[in-house]
Amino acid sequence: MRKQILGLLAVIAFAVTILPLASTAAHESGAHLRVAHLSPTAPAVDVFVNGKKAIENLAFKGVTDYLPLEGTTFEVVIVPAGGKIEDSVTAEPIKLTFDEHDNGYYTAAAVGALADNTFEVVLLNDNAAHGMAMKSTAKGEASVGDIVITGAFARPTGMAGSQGHGMGHTGQGGFGVSAAYMQIENKGSEADALIKAEADVAGLVELHETVVENDMAQMKPLAEGIPLPLGSLTELKPGGLHIMLMQLKRELVVGESITLTLTFKSGKTITFDVPIRMP
Repeated sequence: MRKQILGLLAVIAFAVTILPLASTAAHESGAHLRVAHLSPTAPAVDVFVNGKKAIENLAFKGVTDYLPLEGTTFEVVIVPAGGKIEDSVTAEPIKLTFDEHDNGYYTAAAVGALADNTFEVVLLNDNAAHGMAMKSTAKGEASVGDIVITGAFARPTGMAGSQGHGMGHTGQGGFGVSAAYMQIENKGSEADALIKAEADVAGLVELHETVVENDMAQMKPLAEGIPLPLGSLTELKPGGLHIMLMQLKRELVVGESITLTLTFKSGKTITFDVPIRMP
């Protein structure tokens, strides 16, 4: 099952690449929702909000503008194009409650694949992109000996309370999965390797690499760790090497941070704070 988490890991990087910020709606008060179809094997969809059809025939790579919503409590149902509410692709409606102290911008992203049972709809809080104050001061930088880490971050999970909605279970526990990325430079004169990672928010952490086999991307655990050749700069990034965070103890929200502890083959260990943000 751990190999079948492609969609949720890739969604943020993909979404940021193709999702522009709304223009006129970006400064309006109240709740706003957009929908992104990021599942290449799923059909076009219609979207209902509180029982009324709001979006029709949204196909793969399609992204709607932010739709203004009336009220404070919403149920979003996604169905195959032309379908009825009872044809929902999720077991339950996606529930959203607007807090007046919140800027109120959200994205419902359909990710994963139907074929390998990883299809899921993840609700993301976009408020950081619309002027909400960032709470974390973590820079995602650290060093120990000749090992220098820069650009570290963890991707956010679905918004608190949504926990992802779909036909594939992508995590053990109620908060799904996440991943951490960074650049690791080995400035020493000897090769090293990242052999272990721990996180304060995760009950299980593994070193993974995304590989493509038979036209299917899968997560490959790296039992021997991630090699760090001498004088090298190794990049952990979406779609490649990454630190997989599972059995999460809480939602990972943009603007907050987590604490990572990395252990290297040379015996070096470092603990540092990593911001939660979109790639």
